[in-house]
Amino acid sequence: MGHGIAQVFGIKGYRVNLYDKDPGILEGAPGKIRANLQLFLELKLIEESDLGLCLSNINLCHTMPDLCKGKDIIIEAVSENLKVKQLVFAGMESHTSQQTLLCMNTSKTVEKVQLLRFWKIHIS
Repeated sequence: MGHGIAQVFGIKGYRVNLYDKDPGILEGAPGKIRANLQLFLELKLIEESDLGLCLSNINLCHTMPDLCKGKDIIIEAVSENLKVKQLVFAGMESHTSQQTLLCMNTSKTVEKVQLLRFWKIHIS
């Protein structure tokens, strides 16, 4: 999921930092993005120059501080596990300013209620 989010922003010209704690997943992301974009190219949804632009806009980060450094917006895409999300957000908060917008990517309704409770307690 994270590489797809990075792809969407990267193809629109935004500089993106991409991080995964698993180096194998992180290093595999450009190949997945290239495969997606190649399909888009074959379908004539993008130009050849878009492929290069997108990949050049994505910076692979091997640490949380590198991911967060100087970013205004960060979108997490970790597993649908509240405790994991809380740990990731705690880590991001320790490396960002108060002005950084931390965004969550989730689709589970049950966890949304738990997340709302977490944020109400956390940001009050």
